[in-house]
Amino acid sequence: RAGPSAEAHVLYFTHWTSPHIHFRKPNSRWTEPAGIVCNAFSGRVWHAAMPFYHGVSFLLHDGDGSFWDRAPGNGNYVLRDAGLYLLVEGRILRPECLRRRQNLLRFVVPGLKLALADASAGPFAKPSMAASPGSSPTTRTTQPPSLPTSSPPGSPSYSPSSRPAES
Repeated sequence: RAGPSAEAHVLYFTHWTSPHIHFRKPNSRWTEPAGIVCNAFSGRVWHAAMPFYHGVSFLLHDGDGSFWDRAPGNGNYVLRDAGLYLLVEGRILRPECLRRRQNLLRFVVPGLKLALADASAGPFAKPSMAASPGSSPTTRTTQPPSLPTSSPPGSPSYSPSSRPAES
């Protein structure tokens, strides 16, 4: 089992302009509201890093908590291993699984091409305070974040709940 020194990285594909991530290790409390701001990776791709514990749960929201991205069935996303994940169309994927999921490539490839072109020293070269365990829990601006005109195509159902599920 991985301990607190391991990390999970999530590349999140969304139209939201300021997504936040909430996470918790098993049998623990959620991160403080409003969650942790995801880092702009490139275009519509966002990056979040979290300490990894086997079974860490997470979900994301639009930045002000009006819209939540939950796992299918209105649950929480759960990770079983540390490493890099892609969250696309409500599915958590490892990069090596994309060959078997050809239907998702049309969402992933444009974002990754742009992201890799922008990243001169690698995809995680820019240091991030936004989604690391010791950083400030949130960054607020004086203007509320813009909400998308619609949810990302084929996304899991969104719930206007103000709190993460307690499952």
